[in-house]
Amino acid sequence: MASIALARAYQRSFDARPHVTLAVAGGALTALGDAVAQACQILLAFFLGSMGVMEGRDTQHIKVKFRDLYAKALITNWKVWPTTQFINFRFMPLSYRVPFQQTCGVFWTLYLSLLNAKEDAKQDQEDAMHRTLEGSHP
Repeated sequence: MASIALARAYQRSFDARPHVTLAVAGGALTALGDAVAQACQILLAFFLGSMGVMEGRDTQHIKVKFRDLYAKALITNWKVWPTTQFINFRFMPLSYRVPFQQTCGVFWTLYLSLLNAKEDAKQDQEDAMHRTLEGSHP
């Protein structure tokens, strides 16, 4: 019901002052788009940092993980989610949109987990190599 009331208020405003209404609506939608774009960057940084903490990594390892994974995951995010949303809203019937989105979310989480695990294995191998090298030199 709130969406109907909002649509009616928008229509009344548009009928009375079309230029002002379009400017305000355009600005609000631009701000919303900017907030969504910034949120994915912040949430990805939070994911990488929190995974490092939960894995018991020190600050240096978390920084290396962030340096190695953040840009790659963010670029992949920008490739995957706009396409996914386009498919979802353009081709999916309304009753399948939520299951489709949830399925894509599961695969996105799987991708991030695999990316994180690969980086962990790399860091563990590098740590073992450093320990071996330090142990061989008295």
